[in-house]
Amino acid sequence: PDFFLKKEFSEALRLMPTNKSPGMDGLTVEFYRVFWDVLGPDLAIVWAESEESGVLPLSCRRAVLALLPKKGDLRDLRNWRPVSLLCTDYKIAAKAISLRL
Repeated sequence: PDFFLKKEFSEALRLMPTNKSPGMDGLTVEFYRVFWDVLGPDLAIVWAESEESGVLPLSCRRAVLALLPKKGDLRDLRNWRPVSLLCTDYKIAAKAISLRL
């Protein structure tokens, strides 16, 4: 199988925007950048195993749903916008995949 390489994840992480809300684990892009030398090899292993098994890690199959207010009467549910907050490890992998396309 054509597994992702650590350098692909490094490039994906480098291109990702900062100051974004993290998922339920609370780990941000900034956190991954600071600790990449420690986390990068393990993340590459996790994604290689995921690609081989065809099963995403649990952290990538969960999201936090947040409701953001729009203008208008906030008692009306239509004036709220749902946003799924995904974990950064998932976002890194998704970015790496998009860079291959």
